[in-house]
Amino acid sequence: MTHHGNQAMPEQFAWIEFYEAFARKLLEHRHNRAPLIEGLRTLAKTQPLLTYLTNDENPAKTRIALADICPFTLMGSFNRSLKDENRTTIAGELAKMIGINNAPPTSFEGIPTISNQNSWFFSYAYLRKPDDIENLWRVFEASINFADDENDATRNEFIEAYNAAIQIRYTSWNLSQGLYWALPWHYLPLDGQSRNYIKGKLGIQILKQGQGTPCSAERYLQLIEDLEKKFASDQCPVHDFPSLSAAAWNFVRSPMQQAAPTQQAAPTQTPANQGSGECRNVIYYGPPGTGKTHKLNAIKRDYEGRYSFVTFHQSYGYEEFIEGLRPKNTETGEVAYEVRPGAFKKLCQEAHDNPGQRFAILIDEINRGNISKIFGELITLIEPDKRGMEVELAYSGEKFSVPANVDIYGTMNTADRSLALLDTALRRRFEFVPLLPDASKLAEPEIQTEAGVIDVRQMLKRINERIEVLYDREHCIGHAYFIGLKDFASLKAVFQKKILPLLEEYFFEDWHKIRLVLGDNQKKEEALQFVHAEKQDLSALFGSDHGLDDDTTRRRYSVQESAFDNPAAYIGIYQ
Repeated sequence: MTHHGNQAMPEQFAWIEFYEAFARKLLEHRHNRAPLIEGLRTLAKTQPLLTYLTNDENPAKTRIALADICPFTLMGSFNRSLKDENRTTIAGELAKMIGINNAPPTSFEGIPTISNQNSWFFSYAYLRKPDDIENLWRVFEASINFADDENDATRNEFIEAYNAAIQIRYTSWNLSQGLYWALPWHYLPLDGQSRNYIKGKLGIQILKQGQGTPCSAERYLQLIEDLEKKFASDQCPVHDFPSLSAAAWNFVRSPMQQAAPTQQAAPTQTPANQGSGECRNVIYYGPPGTGKTHKLNAIKRDYEGRYSFVTFHQSYGYEEFIEGLRPKNTETGEVAYEVRPGAFKKLCQEAHDNPGQRFAILIDEINRGNISKIFGELITLIEPDKRGMEVELAYSGEKFSVPANVDIYGTMNTADRSLALLDTALRRRFEFVPLLPDASKLAEPEIQTEAGVIDVRQMLKRINERIEVLYDREHCIGHAYFIGLKDFASLKAVFQKKILPLLEEYFFEDWHKIRLVLGDNQKKEEALQFVHAEKQDLSALFGSDHGLDDDTTRRRYSVQESAFDNPAAYIGIYQ
């Protein structure tokens, strides 16, 4: 590794001197950590933002006093998503506590932060292994020794310590961030933004094929060496790790990456490995057959398995989505109940454990569920500016929050419920993106028949124009019904099994309007009418003195199956 200790300090990275001094002084507590714990308890009385570092939990999930801490978790206290002035205050107070005189930084450019809801590098006492915290101190010490004196012994010790540390619950990609905080010139941060920049801008793959996540110490050191070679080139846009980290943030948040969607287009997807950035609450809405569920299936690929897919319905509730009581068998054969997490809670827990990656909950038919019943007290917490706020869950009593790295996507069939009638809780908390019928997406717009060419695009366009006049835009017919048509037989099947039943549902068997939609009233040949209207013989029914008007009495309507076999009937819809 290249050593940068004597290089000129750019103004934007003035914080590095404090961070390195803090890390080296903190190492002196490697085998004497009791003063750190006592100092934190004292500081927490005047610094509420440090309170979370003073409490632990036992197997009964009862709160107990924290008895040990690792160096990364301690440094993480001023590397959370806090206001700069709060970070400066905490860094300054902790510096005094461990005995350094360096003034704390007031600017933190190029420093990746960790989630406020997942700020520990180790788990609660009842979940962690006896050597978890010790292993974190080991890699902390090994990283400093390796940076100061690079040789086979220090390298091997770093590799062993690093590979042991990344196995610790709650320690994953964030280990590289901790190493970067300690020695920014020496160690590469592999937070979500930096990984995105390294891959997308510098063209370097983070993981080799077949390698697990996160990367091993061997791969981590190889990345450092590969990047330092690239830094030496004048063509490289960055030349050190702090500059890379700062550029990565700007790269992720550039207009091309984060452009706001228009009403005509779906929003740009956030990369699945990007842990930071604003969360997305998006509902795609439109009539049937416009590709809403297809959109969710496409989004799945962007999250590389880090998603949960659910469908809302009238019986779906809080118990399935958040948490609920479920029966379990005991050893005595009696039925007992336990609290089990639902789909959304499990996803949020996984997102808390992996703050460097993005997760998504995909909700099909979101408007068919009772939103207040399903989301419960979490309906407020899904708002972007409420992420991180905690509530106490109804069944378990656990403190819970929705992390910022969880995106929520839903679909809404406007034929089921008008947008105007949508639950106001959803309207205020989601961005709505329309997916409307688009005949231009039909790859095979024409069907050749003996009677002539059927222009499917023109036919669909005319049908929807008539529906808009007779009903509204929310009940148009989507282009997806006609995607994949191969021949006239497949068009006939779509009309018989899907289009006509859908029109019956829309117009409540008002056959007169169905005739208008299909243009049957304009077809002079009765054989071309899908729905035939026949006048009743009023005299035969009521006698000659019935006093009824032939023009205002109901017609007898019948579906002519033979019309579906005639290509001219389809051409007659738009000609």
